[in-house]
Amino acid sequence: AQRGHLGLRYGLIAGWVSWADHRVGELSRFPELVQQTRNLHPEWERFVGDGGYLARWMVGMLDRRGIGAWILPRRNVNLKPLGEPAWTRSLLGLMKDPQAWLAVYFQRVRVEATWWSVGARNPGRIRKRLVPRREIEAMLRAVVRNLRRLCYLRWLERDSRFAAFTAVAS
Repeated sequence: AQRGHLGLRYGLIAGWVSWADHRVGELSRFPELVQQTRNLHPEWERFVGDGGYLARWMVGMLDRRGIGAWILPRRNVNLKPLGEPAWTRSLLGLMKDPQAWLAVYFQRVRVEATWWSVGARNPGRIRKRLVPRREIEAMLRAVVRNLRRLCYLRWLERDSRFAAFTAVAS
């Protein structure tokens, strides 16, 4: 994986914020998640997300932390910064060199596969009643997934028969 790209070599979950009330939505906890991930991984340089993350305040927050935003714009987006200069910069790459921009953006599929695997391994709802216990169980699902993935891929890296697989994974 390239420098600054988190979670692409091993498919690990780089940061985690859990919430019990899903009516609030994941974007409300986004600043906390960005701060946590940046603290754990100071080399983080790129955020790749879908159109749900395309908001000027989010692009600006990422830019102030030195993180570039690769977020596929919706069809009605314009380049007006409206007080957030990072907004225009984040979209200009798509206009100047669409192929290179999309090559970075479509690494998002590998990240989404991580979340699909968490859901496939734990198809049922969390049945805890107390909010802190639900949040802990959700976090533990991610931790167990990271541990399982690290053990599996570390074993494959040591075995010369799987050298081609680990080269593809990186």
